[in-house]
Amino acid sequence: MQRNALSQLAVVTVSLPRVLLTLFALVAVLVAPAVADAHHRCGHRGAVCSTPPAPPTTAVNTTQTSVAPGEQLTVNWTAPEGSSATDWISVFEVSVSNDQYGDWKYTNGEASGPMTLTAPDTAGDYELRYLLNDGYESTARSATITVTATPAPTAETETPAPTAEKATTRPVGSVILSDADAASRVKRSSFEPRAGNATANQKVPTSAELGRFRTYSPDWGECAEKFKPYITGNFTGTTDEQIQRVAHKWGIDEDIVRAVAVKESYWNQDARGDWDPNTQDYMSYGLTQVRRNSRGESAPNWDGTFPLSRDSTAFNLDFWAASVRQYYEGCSTWLNDLGDSYAPGDMWGSVGAWYAGRWYNADAQWYIGEVKTILNNRTWEQTGF
Repeated sequence: MQRNALSQLAVVTVSLPRVLLTLFALVAVLVAPAVADAHHRCGHRGAVCSTPPAPPTTAVNTTQTSVAPGEQLTVNWTAPEGSSATDWISVFEVSVSNDQYGDWKYTNGEASGPMTLTAPDTAGDYELRYLLNDGYESTARSATITVTATPAPTAETETPAPTAEKATTRPVGSVILSDADAASRVKRSSFEPRAGNATANQKVPTSAELGRFRTYSPDWGECAEKFKPYITGNFTGTTDEQIQRVAHKWGIDEDIVRAVAVKESYWNQDARGDWDPNTQDYMSYGLTQVRRNSRGESAPNWDGTFPLSRDSTAFNLDFWAASVRQYYEGCSTWLNDLGDSYAPGDMWGSVGAWYAGRWYNADAQWYIGEVKTILNNRTWEQTGF
């Protein structure tokens, strides 16, 4: 009897742990999915939530799917969590690597926002990319943006028909011609009084170089800023062909352009002027003596106009013509705040303002007189020029 009682006790003793283990295992099976789901749903710190947290996203896009060369792109973007002030966004051809960028800007550490970039000057398919920390790792791309072959006009005035005649000053509100249209109006010849301009006359800025110019160039204001995308430098030819092309493109009498170039540099693209003792360097360059121009300290090496103003005759002339045209179109109303009697439609006043930054003050009138004398003498046609 005692042996049997002990045997039964042993059976109970052995069986109880097995029962408990079975019960624990069953509870674990039932509870584990709930715990795992809670961890999946709530993340760390045991917080209770009903939906999983959304992973951090990066996005860059625009509503514009087809644009003209040089047209402004309105870009919307969202930065990744912990983004850097030197994250940046740029325009790329769809098939190129991340170091082949066009116009670009930093996000400055903002979490999201809009920005404006300039479309490339060459027709094709492009996209926007968001890149990290001043490097070449991209985390987001936009849908394809098609740059069309013909830029949009700046006004409703019709484009003048092609003609063999010389370029003349067009009225206020006239279109700025495309590079191709302007080039087709140039009278080609072998006339080249400045052989030393050959390299600069063949220099066409790349998209990246123009991107840097547009990034670091100061804001010209709502009226004048629309002319900046047409500053392309997209032409090769002799010095006089360069002058003809820019005159046709911007609607400025070609002989006025020739005379200004004589006054500023005697048609020498390698001319330097306005020595600055503080920087120990020249401030003005090229055929029209374009001054270094940028957003101050944010632009290393004055990357607004320099070095394209020195290295590309076509860019130098485009910048000059855009500056003069915006005066002519009536964009510089700030001159009236200085007491000047500024008004649109005055080409000689615009030429004087290029030099003096004022409207018919003493310096401007002196400069206008000098250019008119050169024009009357047609210095560029004289023997020995």
